[in-house]
Amino acid sequence: MSMAWEKSGDDRSFASEAALQVFLAEQVELPAAFELSRSRREVPVGGCIPDLVSVSFREIPDADIWPDKWTLRHIHVLYAASRRPRLHLRSLAARCYESVERLRPLVRDLVRTGALIEFDTGAVAVAREIASIEAEVVAVEAKLDRWRDALRQAVAYKRFADRAIVAMDWAGAPRDPDALSEFVAAGVGLCAVSTDSTDWLVPVPSAQPAQSPERHYLIASAATSRQTSDVHLWRAEPQCVRAADRQLASRVCRDGADEADALWIDGYSNGRDKDQG
Repeated sequence: MSMAWEKSGDDRSFASEAALQVFLAEQVELPAAFELSRSRREVPVGGCIPDLVSVSFREIPDADIWPDKWTLRHIHVLYAASRRPRLHLRSLAARCYESVERLRPLVRDLVRTGALIEFDTGAVAVAREIASIEAEVVAVEAKLDRWRDALRQAVAYKRFADRAIVAMDWAGAPRDPDALSEFVAAGVGLCAVSTDSTDWLVPVPSAQPAQSPERHYLIASAATSRQTSDVHLWRAEPQCVRAADRQLASRVCRDGADEADALWIDGYSNGRDKDQG
């Protein structure tokens, strides 16, 4: 690595990874396929906890299409049903690794809300309102340094994210060509972040739609989430947003609400990828 890029800890823009996460959520506009977006920090999904997830929609779906008390098991049913034009209950149960008896209440919930359509033959299919959702999931790993660890985690996010990004403190981000080539080969974007600028060292690749129940979970979670306010995230007063974030998160934990109801913040992007050059 060139000595010109070597920085000491004193040159860091952020005192902690948590501070970097907050800055990313409030100040950095991520690449997005669509204008309407909802983002959330530290989302537990698929055995991982991305530091930031942003889901952008061409149009926010009607939350009523999902059951009020939907669970990840409901999402697995929807995902399995979406893989075939129609499935009978026994075939659907086999794909979900469930018994027909345990699957039946889930299917009943989804048919009641209109997420699944049930035919006279007993077969079911995903409703057009679900099948036509256009959304993109972007997952971000934030690190002050240790780029190899960050890259490994971001690659894992590609199981449920259409695009994965590593965002690092400007002083700790790698510039060595061999390191950058690893990000390119992995299909992961890399940006160096300071309080003054965001430099894209490896542009975010074109979206590669993930095929997994976890992706469906994130889309459903974002679409049905309770909101703190109807603000433009990237233009909001940061402290007001974060204060509301903490209040709602505390209330959600205290009330024992389902994880899917946890906070997502409304945001707007320009509907195009930012200039990453």
